[in-house]
Amino acid sequence: MFNRLRQLYNIKLIWIRSMVILSLVCTLALYTMMQSNYMKRVEAYRNATPSNIKQTASLKTLDGNVVSLNTEKGTLIFKPKALEHKIMITYNVENIDARTLEHEIIEEKTAFKMEIDLNERQFRETHNAYEFDYQKYLYANNVIGQYHLKSYEVSDGLKKSILAHFNSRRMKLMRLVENLKVAEYFNALILGHNDSLSEKDLFRRLGISHVFAISGMHFGLIYASLYKLIKGPRGCKSILTMGLLICYWGLIGFSYSAGRAVFLVIYVEVSRMLSRKIDALSAVALTNLILLFIFPNAVLAVSYQLSFIAYLLIAYVYQRLNRHKKMHKMIGSFYFVFFIQIAFLPIQLYYFNEVNLLAFLPNLIIVPLISALFPFFFLIPLLGTSIVWLLEKCLHGIEFVAKLMPIWCVEGQILTPSQFKIIFIFAFVYFVYKSIRISQSLILKKSQMTFMALMTSWMIISGFNFSKSEIHFFDVGHGDSALIMNDHHPILIDTGDPYTDLTQMLIKRDIYKIDALILSHAHSDHVGGLKQLAETYPIYQIYCNQETYEVIKADISASTEVIVVKSPIEITLANARLTLIPSESDDTNDNAIAVWYDSKEIKGIFLGDISGPVYEKFPSVLTELDFVKIAHHGSKTGLSKSFLKEHPIKYAIISHNEKYLMPNKSILDQLEEEGIEIYKTYNCGEIILNKRGIFSYLTHKSTVNP
Repeated sequence: MFNRLRQLYNIKLIWIRSMVILSLVCTLALYTMMQSNYMKRVEAYRNATPSNIKQTASLKTLDGNVVSLNTEKGTLIFKPKALEHKIMITYNVENIDARTLEHEIIEEKTAFKMEIDLNERQFRETHNAYEFDYQKYLYANNVIGQYHLKSYEVSDGLKKSILAHFNSRRMKLMRLVENLKVAEYFNALILGHNDSLSEKDLFRRLGISHVFAISGMHFGLIYASLYKLIKGPRGCKSILTMGLLICYWGLIGFSYSAGRAVFLVIYVEVSRMLSRKIDALSAVALTNLILLFIFPNAVLAVSYQLSFIAYLLIAYVYQRLNRHKKMHKMIGSFYFVFFIQIAFLPIQLYYFNEVNLLAFLPNLIIVPLISALFPFFFLIPLLGTSIVWLLEKCLHGIEFVAKLMPIWCVEGQILTPSQFKIIFIFAFVYFVYKSIRISQSLILKKSQMTFMALMTSWMIISGFNFSKSEIHFFDVGHGDSALIMNDHHPILIDTGDPYTDLTQMLIKRDIYKIDALILSHAHSDHVGGLKQLAETYPIYQIYCNQETYEVIKADISASTEVIVVKSPIEITLANARLTLIPSESDDTNDNAIAVWYDSKEIKGIFLGDISGPVYEKFPSVLTELDFVKIAHHGSKTGLSKSFLKEHPIKYAIISHNEKYLMPNKSILDQLEEEGIEIYKTYNCGEIILNKRGIFSYLTHKSTVNP
């Protein structure tokens, strides 16, 4: 009998873990497919709208519904009748009366005729590996396209959608409480609108900002309250509870993380009605498959990925705590929060590069306080100011406690991607090892030891950051920035414009210092990103001319050595040599530094914005070149025919976007006549050049040397 029960238990465990693994596999497969679809869409658009051809205005009026309005950002989400997806429309507060638009939506006038320019360039964000992609964030929410509003009018003949109806109700509630002192907390906690939350940054640094994103915790509190308040037969009680939660889900905009909570509640209620035992892990896995079937784009959303992993961890810990029913509730809460924090560490590192290892303390202290107030916010529309005073005093107390948190509870700790790899692979090995121990008949002990030894070796090897010799040409729009990696010596050439943030891309590549920064000339599209970079990274040396130094000197640290290049200088690395050749001119573009790069695998030249007649007179450090970084973003002054004739070239790299209709057609024609392969950051995104060939981030295509 005992053996029979054990076999049934093992079969149950195998079923549960199989469901979890199936859910994970399907999620990964769908992610790969959707990521590929997104990349193809960006590539197709950029190829269909060349950067050097001016797009003429094509005004068109679209009928549809406003499904979301953000007055703080001056944007609205519009669902056109003729399209399956939504679009984002930005309106100018000087031309569009936002208050009137908001009033019309509140009055249920959610159907509009919106006039926009369909030829406005889409997908114009930069595309580099490890960079936050706002367009992909929109795509994950089925928002495809960003346009500017020219004019609008109310459309009475168009049917109102459910999304628009819920948006109208949401805005009506926001208008109802807008003059209350706790309005920002009401909007954040009840409606999921936290853009106006004054202490948002403080809560983010404490690691408790998740409490202001409507998710499972909020729905769990609502579900528990409804279950106690609603009386009647089991079936009616369950149906009414599920219906109310679905309506609330619609009120907050059908967010993905909230949707998971709704489907979990439905799973629980249906299981109860059918008198079936509830298993938390299989419930999370099943609801994940259902959600991805309904919203396949959601798999690209970071919030969705984080919530899925968090739910799996919570379900796992919940089951373990249920085995220790004698454990004190306070100890159980501490164990629960601490374990989730540690288990969630790898995914936090992957997405955010840093983690607050002590965030479980604010979560133990502040989150329960806010959770205790959460139900009372629902009474504000009913009781009005009679409850606001009490909530206001409580919130002031919570803010006071949050600000008293010592600095070591606030500051995040940076961990390298290599450390992340070790932690992640160790967790994976542990999970697999525990899985194969379900039944000793699945695998022999000797095979277990062999498997564990191989996995451990892989884990250790993956933790090392092997030396590389390659060049990354970043997509920084109309600007320049390139990273040279040579035997763990990162050298940066230019930093892009003031809107360029290289820190995320560098951290993900295990780069925490800049050995040398070479600035070609003083224009902001080449040096504008220095200020932000210098605030984050130690920069040991900066090479620039005198004019550039005058521009950047206020932004650099006193510990940085500045070398003003007045004559040719050589920088010798372990496996490469850089030759810096300055030119002097009254023109800032020509008053610049060219960089010859010479290694065993790659040879080339970076020309900054130097015009052809100037650099063609440079002494030739190299003859045959693997690449030329085309000068001045491909403008007609940036190429020299004689230079092309004297230096056989494989690849021409052009860094640009559509800002000034670059590159010039004559430049492209000349390069094609010489048989040179052209790679443009506008079409390719980040471009990587190494001994195997040249690779494009956007197109995933490569030219590999034989």
